[in-house]
Amino acid sequence: MKCPKCGYVSFDYNESCPKCDEDIRAERTKLNLSDYRSDPPFLLGALTGQVNDSEGEIGIDYSVDMEVPEAQGDMNLVNAIETARNEALMDKAEKITVVIDKKKGRVWAEA
Repeated sequence: MKCPKCGYVSFDYNESCPKCDEDIRAERTKLNLSDYRSDPPFLLGALTGQVNDSEGEIGIDYSVDMEVPEAQGDMNLVNAIETARNEALMDKAEKITVVIDKKKGRVWAEA
């Protein structure tokens, strides 16, 4: 909110200008601005030094030392699919010959 007297821009919840101490409540009411100071979100609390300790425990139990199953079968399937795709592309590919004629300065392709 901008102070009508000195032009200093401050927060909407201030009752007076921090710079010139002008009462800005009437201006705030005229602009229909809120008059309460909201709490910073938890993530910003660490930056402002106002850490909110009301999180507590959420009651989820988990184990860190879980074993990851081997994905060898999945990798074999992926490799098989890639191989089949590459073979299909090679079967459909045409044989193209590139001809370079240095005397005439031309390059062309023949199928």
